[in-house]
Amino acid sequence: MEIRRTIWGIVDALQFAIPRDPALLSRVTVDDVWERGTSFGSPERVTELMKRYMRRTGTTHWMAQMRCGGVVHSKALRSMELFARYVMPALREEEAKLATV
Repeated sequence: MEIRRTIWGIVDALQFAIPRDPALLSRVTVDDVWERGTSFGSPERVTELMKRYMRRTGTTHWMAQMRCGGVVHSKALRSMELFARYVMPALREEEAKLATV
């Protein structure tokens, strides 16, 4: 049952990411994007979003894209540094905490 829910969550996210009607994009809010597992912002914000997603789905493995669109190389590197320094340790802690529950 849990796997099925996760699969449908992925399907839902894909349908959300690629709407059939491009006009739908004008109604998408930042909260909509964050709710579906996309994380961006300060290290604190990203950590909280990813922890929430971990608790909701049981996910402990991630794929990250740090250089989207026209983001310059130096900013992408800075994002990677912040992610490694602040977000990854917090997610490891959360994973350990969830494993004991």
